[in-house]
Amino acid sequence: MERSAESEPKSQGTQHTVNVAVIGCGWWAQGWHLPHLARYEHVKIVALVEPNSNPFCTLSSSPLLPPDKLAEKYSCPVFHSVAELLESDLGAMIDGAVVAASHSAHFTIGAALIREGLRRRDSGNRVLNLLLEKPFTTDVNEARKLARLSKEYTEGAFIINHTACYRPQATVAKHLIATKKIGQVRHIVASMNGPLMWLFDDPRNDSW
Repeated sequence: MERSAESEPKSQGTQHTVNVAVIGCGWWAQGWHLPHLARYEHVKIVALVEPNSNPFCTLSSSPLLPPDKLAEKYSCPVFHSVAELLESDLGAMIDGAVVAASHSAHFTIGAALIREGLRRRDSGNRVLNLLLEKPFTTDVNEARKLARLSKEYTEGAFIINHTACYRPQATVAKHLIATKKIGQVRHIVASMNGPLMWLFDDPRNDSW
């Protein structure tokens, strides 16, 4: 089905300006995603989703901004849930979503956004792209379900933001495996030696 001209993102010169929603506005979103998206000229932050009226994280050197202040800073509305956003008039105008919500919510939010992408595909509306923060999910069965669902939606991007995949050593390892320079890989043992349990075990960080 052809998409109407109204369903496509507007173009600035040779590049499109894309409408992005940021879902989850805690420490990671306020420290990384929102500032970087805001400074990129071809991105417009059009919506935020944050159910917590007072986001908190012990890692932040300064208090996190509450949703109303974020709305002022980025000149966009705040919704309390993904469902509320998608049901609004603005929901149909989103080209992409960045999910930086609590880990346990990744499956529910990811599935809802993929289903929205499938609904748009069937009705001929604009493509919805999704960047989901790591971890993919917190449950193996949920991960499998989300992976299967994502395979049904090939029109839009579905990316897990795991930046370690792009480190030089990871690139070299991928090349060695792909070119079979180290032979057939039969078993892999990997570990990430980062002392992070203090972060996840702190009861004050209760939104993981």
